[in-house]
Amino acid sequence: MRNSRVILFYAASLVAAVGVFLLIRSAGLRLFAPRAPQPPGIVETPPPAETSVLLHVLVALVVIVVAARIWARYFAGCISRK
Repeated sequence: MRNSRVILFYAASLVAAVGVFLLIRSAGLRLFAPRAPQPPGIVETPPPAETSVLLHVLVALVVIVVAARIWARYFAGCISRK
């Protein structure tokens, strides 16, 4: 009985996810990008700001590791309570 509920819940969530995807996709297909404005002439743009890509990657990795550890502790607590 419990196994069939899990399978039904899994199938229902899969169907719901596909439905939401198709709904968002159909809304996106009706959108059109506006035309880009034509520049009046040659415009000098300032040089791009110096950014450290390595720093951004390292910060992202730290955030992912910390979030994974938090979720692991949360789920370990949920499993041990059963």
